Amino acid sequence: MLNYTPFCQPVARTKISASGKANKNNQSLALYAILLTLFVLLSPSAKAARSLPQDGLALSYEVIKTLPHDSDLFTQGLIVADGKLIESSGLYRKSMVRSYDIETGETEQQTALPQQIFAEGITLFNNRLYLLTWRAGLVYTLNPKTLKVNGSKSYQGQGWGITHDGTQLITSDGSHLLSFRDAKSFKVGAQLAVFDPYLETPLRNLNELEYVQGQIWANRWQTPYIYRIDAETGKVTGVLDLTALIPADKRSSNQDVLNGIAWDEQQQGFWVTGKYWNLRYLIRVTQADLLTPPSAPSKPAISSVFIDPENNKTNDVVPDQTHNNRDK
Repeated sequence: MLNYTPFCQPVARTKISASGKANKNNQSLALYAILLTLFVLLSPSAKAARSLPQDGLALSYEVIKTLPHDSDLFTQGLIVADGKLIESSGLYRKSMVRSYDIETGETEQQTALPQQIFAEGITLFNNRLYLLTWRAGLVYTLNPKTLKVNGSKSYQGQGWGITHDGTQLITSDGSHLLSFRDAKSFKVGAQLAVFDPYLETPLRNLNELEYVQGQIWANRWQTPYIYRIDAETGKVTGVLDLTALIPADKRSSNQDVLNGIAWDEQQQGFWVTGKYWNLRYLIRVTQADLLTPPSAPSKPAISSVFIDPENNKTNDVVPDQTHNNRDK
């Protein structure tokens, strides 16, 4: 601990030369600079920056389409189904699910969720929509055509992102673990640990998910990065840096961040957007084989990002504890 003299404390009236004062000021500035450097290096942001994608893992992409997105949506999950986009939007008292035309953005169906529910990721599997909730311990099933809730099951822990591999559901909870779940019981059958490819530490804050050709694509919460993860080994096989797509007015926000990944099989690309963004993008990974990193990738710029160590997803006020009622 550093000892210091509060400004309000009386100081002895001692004569100090001008040069002596200058020396003390220089020493104080030097000490401040050292402490500031240590703080930056040890901060979560610095740790995140050191783990950002470089070299052979960097994936490149091209923007195929840029279309409007409802900036009132706190995007949680995004999928393509039957030529439309289905999106889940979060926050207490505001959560909902919406389907809209993939080209025009015109709303087709919309369902508001109970006020005590914080909606999270969504996926379509066996003609059912599965919608996670953040802390309520419930996964809802919905009719994909009407978006009406037709069932629910309980689970332990938090819900963040969800996708499927054609056999099992795959979920994230903000940790470095991806859980493979039985669709009927929603019980966990296996878990896949994901580690930072450079630091060899757990790659935490895995959020929105999309499964494509044996690879799981995952947003990392509060970063502009999407990680490509081998579904068998958990190894990170590539990283997309989407910093350039972030709207200028969102770049200083810890909440209005990149979120939402939807694979469009027909157009062979990903729809991506973010929370409160007014645009959505169809992007295409530029190498021919999605599973093979480019031979000479460009090195993405390393930007400062904030990783919330407490996994707090929003500053929105949590209502009373009725949202933990698992009988609903």
